[in-house]
Order: sequence, then C-alpha cells, then structure tokens
Amino acid sequence: NQPQQQRPPPSVDRGAWLALMGATMVNRSIPLPDGRRLDLTGRPLVMGILNVTPDSFSDGGQHNETARGLSHARQMISEGADMIDIGGESTRPGHTPVEATEEIARIAPFIAPLARETIISVDTMKAKVAAFALKQGAQIVNDVWGFQRDPDLARVAGEYGAACVLMHNREQEDAAIDIVEDILQFLSRRS
Repeated sequence: NQPQQQRPPPSVDRGAWLALMGATMVNRSIPLPDGRRLDLTGRPLVMGILNVTPDSFSDGGQHNETARGLSHARQMISEGADMIDIGGESTRPGHTPVEATEEIARIAPFIAPLARETIISVDTMKAKVAAFALKQGAQIVNDVWGFQRDPDLARVAGEYGAACVLMHNREQEDAAIDIVEDILQFLSRRS
C-alpha cells in the first residue's frame, strides 16, 4: 500500500496524512547538529530511555541519582541502544508538572557526559530545557506534545538543527473517538 493510494479522513490535511502514512517508508538519513547522521535506511534504531525523575512511570525513579543513571545509560549502550533519550519530567497520568529550572537540574548531570558516548535525545515539552540540552550536546528533541505546548520549542529545535520526535497526546482518554483520525488531526495542527 502506497500512502498516495490511501485517502485521509475529510478533516485531516492531505499533506500531513501523506507524511504520517509514509513515515514507515522513509529511505534516508537525518543530519544531526554535530555532523553525524541517523541512518534510517538499514535496521531499526533502538532508543534507550533514561528517566531521571522521582516519579517515572517506567522505572519508579530508580535512575535519577547521577552515578546510577549514568551506569544504566551505559548499560543500555553496551546492550545495543543507538541513542539515549533523557527525560527530567514525568508524563505519566496524574504527574506533577515541574518548572523548566527543575527539569534542567535533573537532566544536567547526564547530557554532556553521555553526549560524548552516543546520540542524545532530550524528552521535553519546554523550549528552555531543549535549548539547555542542545547546548550541552543533545542531538534530538523528543516532545510528547508534538510542539503544541510551548510555541518556542520548534524554533529552538530549528535553530540548533536538531532532529525531532513529535508525539500525539491527549488531556483525557476517550474510547468513543477514532484514535487514528485524532492522531492525524493532532499532528497536522499548526502551532
């Protein structure tokens, strides 16, 4: 099935539909700010997740102490992770939001040391946090709100030439919606 042969739902921008449907058919590499490239032409790439929050949904805050977090990231690298995604604010349901300064304090001990060893992605929805991480050597911005929470985040990523991971998110669950159409509408919005 070629994406051009499929039709988007009436409420979804055709260009966004084609881009999203074609995402699995990407046959290229993505340049990173430091000159390296993410090669998407071969095997799937593995992103190791390092949550350095006290309330992480995936690891319960096991890696928010510097030595333990660095050790865990290095273990993921030795086990085959192609890059490490570092997050300093939980996004689990019911999480307590933190200010950018707190999020930066949480990720600061990890970005520069690990950026010397592998590709680093920063998991944030805040431009100020992304700018800090990119200055420290991060190469990718991973935003669970698809550049729709902080109007400056896309600009910051662009200024640094960062690769981006944009995700769909919702304030509340709704079993009655068509989730695919909701995703396409969400990702086709302009900030």
